[in-house]
Amino acid sequence: ESVNSQDLYRHIAQHASSFDALFYGPYLFGTTLWGALIAPERSILIPCLHDEAYAYQEVVASMFRQVKGCLFNAHPEMELARSIYGDVPGGVVGMGFNLPKPAEVESLEPYFEDSFPYILYLGRKETGKNVHLLIDSFCEAKENRLIPDNVRLAIHGGGSYDDLHRPEALTRGDVIDLPHVSERDKQRLLTHALYLCQPSTNESFSIVIMESWMVGTPVVVHSNCAVTRHHVVESGGGLYFSSSEDLAGVTKYFLSDSAARSRHAQAGARYVAAEYAWPAVLERFDKTLENLGSDRAHGTVVS
Repeated sequence: ESVNSQDLYRHIAQHASSFDALFYGPYLFGTTLWGALIAPERSILIPCLHDEAYAYQEVVASMFRQVKGCLFNAHPEMELARSIYGDVPGGVVGMGFNLPKPAEVESLEPYFEDSFPYILYLGRKETGKNVHLLIDSFCEAKENRLIPDNVRLAIHGGGSYDDLHRPEALTRGDVIDLPHVSERDKQRLLTHALYLCQPSTNESFSIVIMESWMVGTPVVVHSNCAVTRHHVVESGGGLYFSSSEDLAGVTKYFLSDSAARSRHAQAGARYVAAEYAWPAVLERFDKTLENLGSDRAHGTVVS
């Protein structure tokens, strides 16, 4: 009962032979599950795979085992796929970014008129993104006097809050539920945040982490998310948490040591420039496609 298109499937069946490769993603959509199997010898998944119940269904496993290969967003995502489905051909490509010029970042003035340190969350307001855990952890840390009174939590994103344990948190004053803002204002929020917090445990990449590093802001991620923790550990661009005590610890660390905060942010920026500027991504894209072509000829798997 997912999104489907019979017209699309007929078009693929009629014209698949005109293409070297057909790309499908994310893995959960009906148009991916069924479209990719029309001409599996030309089908390449960009799965955006998470460690969730859907990933273990046999219909999904069958698709992964029949297609030509996969383009993964991160190494932990590829490792997850191979742990579930076996030696899935493909490689890590990731997403590309146009790096901002220093002058562009310097022109981003503070979003808030008043000056105060704030933790920033950018993402959908739903339990699937763990925003409720971030709110709970922030409130608990404040109530236990582990975070200074002047620190606030700013939240921006679409959707509505699901099953908040503390609905009163949105009226207490130190949790700011922001309205929709422009792209430039989002960049202003990122640039002047104490740090960006990405609490989700189901991510295959996380664009907002890269956006944060590109404007010079460190990130804090959930310790149980293999992909975002991989980014943080590999880059040195931030820290991770799993409890209100952890959140308080990293907050006090960034508040008390501006030089360390800057080092983490700069490390993250170098990581984006080295790994996710367009030239690096396109090189991996070309190499992976070339290797997938040789996979069919020689029956080998690209590591």
